[in-house]
Amino acid sequence: MMSVNDFKEDFARLFVDEKQFKLLMQPYRAAMDIVSCKLQALDDELHCLYEHSPIHHIKTRLKSPESIIEKLYRRNFPVTLEGVEMLQDIAGLRVVCKYVDDVEYISSLLLAQDDITLIRYSDYINNPKENGYRSYHLIVSVAVYGRFGKVEIPVEIQIRTIAMDMWASLEHNLRYKKHYQEQDEFMQRLKSCAEMLENVDLEMQEIYHQLNEKWQNKQ
Repeated sequence: MMSVNDFKEDFARLFVDEKQFKLLMQPYRAAMDIVSCKLQALDDELHCLYEHSPIHHIKTRLKSPESIIEKLYRRNFPVTLEGVEMLQDIAGLRVVCKYVDDVEYISSLLLAQDDITLIRYSDYINNPKENGYRSYHLIVSVAVYGRFGKVEIPVEIQIRTIAMDMWASLEHNLRYKKHYQEQDEFMQRLKSCAEMLENVDLEMQEIYHQLNEKWQNKQ
């Protein structure tokens, strides 16, 4: 486990001080804001067309210096600026949609844009993790323009439904409880909850489709 002194030494060597760290993070913040604006624009357009806003809400986050340094060690990356550039999830967005169909549709519309490049894609909705976790994970790159020209910045995007987000948030909280780590019973119960919420997602989507034929046939 990294000590406070170890972190301070690595922080000073990598980022020098807080000002330099903020300067290094600025392109990541800009890339995160660009992707967020694109998603908001898509949501607004679909609301105008179909009176349906697929996106319930968007959360953004930049990794803290502690998290960056910890991940460099965990991934066996060099604890250097070159190692930092190897990380693809410094900038992240969580996009919470209303229905399962919205997740795939919003993903496809975003990836269809010429200035968005897909780096990696994981479908944990059709292929859930062993513990029941479900979500779309995308790593994309977007161009950011600064005083030294254009640079491509990676952004991690997690897209999921409200039900998936609720399960993931609670599971994340319980993961750090001692007894959850020690007893398979809790893991099985959480997986059962994920399966029940999947059925709820599908049923709510079916109800919406029956009430809104126009949105169902939008594609």
